[in-house]
Amino acid sequence: MSDNANRAGYSAGRTAHRVERRPSAQQAADPISDKIDRLKEISDLRDQGALTDAEFEARKSRILAS
Repeated sequence: MSDNANRAGYSAGRTAHRVERRPSAQQAADPISDKIDRLKEISDLRDQGALTDAEFEARKSRILAS
């Protein structure tokens, strides 16, 4: 495979990767819903025992401050 073909494949891979990192239109349009979803997620983790109360409070504070 030529160097140009390798570069083209590498470039295409990088472009696709960057696209995946963009927030969806819904997330960008509704940051409040995103925060609510994240709060529900960490609440579920706390309820399952995956987070301590202190960890939950720390994460909740970061979410609400963002």
